[in-house]
Amino acid sequence: TKRIDMVCIKNRSMHAIELKVYDWKGAVRQAYANLYVADYSYVGLWHETAARVDQEAFKRSGIGLLEVSWSECRLAIRARRSTRVIPERQDYVRRHCR
Repeated sequence: TKRIDMVCIKNRSMHAIELKVYDWKGAVRQAYANLYVADYSYVGLWHETAARVDQEAFKRSGIGLLEVSWSECRLAIRARRSTRVIPERQDYVRRHCR
């Protein structure tokens, strides 16, 4: 029943993005769950909140961080490719993203 906020498919790689304004810890938990579906998982945070996160928590888990403002989206931490993807789950999401 969980929903991913945004899914992008580029060169056959699936990128999941969880969007939050304040709750970065909750977003990391959600983004971690997305590692079972997406090749890359990111959290998109409002730039003021992104400045206050524990960057090591992102780096340890392989989750990327995007800083979002009114005018731009900046890559702050690059996600690592997931080693946890369950192909059947990923296929399900791919079928529903068309």
